[in-house]
Amino acid sequence: MDQSWARADWRELYRSRVVDARTAAAKVPAGSLLVFTSYEGEPTVLIDAMITDGVLGTCRGFQSVRGTRGLLADPEVTGGFRLLTYSPGGAASTAVADGTASFLPGSIHTICRLLEDGDIAPDVAVVNMSMPDDDGYCSFGTSTDFAAMAAYHAPIVIAQANAAMPRVWSEARLHVSEIDWFVEVNEPLTVPTPTVVDEVSERIGAYVAELVPDGACIEVGIGAIPDAALDALSGHRELGMHSGLLTDGMRRLYEKGVLTGTRKEIDGGLLVANQLHGSQDLYHFAATSPAVSMRLAAYTHDARIIGALSNFHALNSAIAVDMRGQVNSEYLRGRQVAGTGGSLDFAIGASVSSGGRCIVALPSTAGGGKYSRIVPTLETGSVVTLPAVLVDFVVTEYGTARLTGCTLEERARALSAVCHPDFRDRMRAGS
Repeated sequence: MDQSWARADWRELYRSRVVDARTAAAKVPAGSLLVFTSYEGEPTVLIDAMITDGVLGTCRGFQSVRGTRGLLADPEVTGGFRLLTYSPGGAASTAVADGTASFLPGSIHTICRLLEDGDIAPDVAVVNMSMPDDDGYCSFGTSTDFAAMAAYHAPIVIAQANAAMPRVWSEARLHVSEIDWFVEVNEPLTVPTPTVVDEVSERIGAYVAELVPDGACIEVGIGAIPDAALDALSGHRELGMHSGLLTDGMRRLYEKGVLTGTRKEIDGGLLVANQLHGSQDLYHFAATSPAVSMRLAAYTHDARIIGALSNFHALNSAIAVDMRGQVNSEYLRGRQVAGTGGSLDFAIGASVSSGGRCIVALPSTAGGGKYSRIVPTLETGSVVTLPAVLVDFVVTEYGTARLTGCTLEERARALSAVCHPDFRDRMRAGS
């Protein structure tokens, strides 16, 4: 940071860098690699301006494309823009399948390494940030994802200075002097559609909660099963949290005095995450609670950090689990429908944590009961997101299969027992 702007006159510099969205879009050089804030922090005003003025046509861009409108995955809308994504959800999955977008395999931590080492070298970071504070610093707010990392390396940084973005405490922030152009907006952040916790999810959540001891440190993903598991943990004591996501379920546990973090060896008492995913109540909580600590993904998904937290319990879902305990969380019927995400990072961290456990939870069937999600072998061409050696427990609505220390025969019997009853004989025969 240019220290000459660390005084009150940063405001003058800020005003000199405020432009309208179309002017900011014109600052993007042809052929650039852009990195965009993802999830609910997507800089939609800047993206719309770039699309309207045809700026993206020659460019490539890196984004998760989860929880967004998915415009960047449609080359007809963007004029030939090429999306590069590690997490092809929704529209991006279709784009990857038809060859108009590119999938980059990698866990969240390995993608961070690619940014840090320059293997992904962004030309422009396009971010959605809070208005500057009294010292001239802007917060990344709801999302300290890859775009936050890119902003430290890219030659050009363009920011939406969003009056609606909560100013959440984080070591990851930018001073006005580190941002090239600002576009002032007052755009309410989108709120994801609330998940519906059904009876199956409640049963799975209850089984998961039985595996988590008091004082454990937890990580969960998105969806009905994680939400149900968090609700089922409401009777626990002195839990900690270190996760990619901070959700409303975690907020409720904190407000009930369950999620205290008092036993954490690192970041004691803090709720550590790099994405907020939830309601406006969650955004307000994150902006006002001293317990919330937003960190870069390079920190939250570092297995060395995770492994230093004792009793670390990682909970993630899956598309299918085979009789060996191999987990596929990203490939379905010949199509890449998701990425590795953080599940591998947290599974590795849990494997070296004292008392740590990797829990994979999923409904026993899909397609209205037509397909078993516990299978003899993963489908041909499928992806092994988690190797069997990292998976300690598999949970369905029919119970818990313990895999730790079990032979292949014992694993097959345990997994068959938590299949839907309609498929158990088939699983036993297939094993």
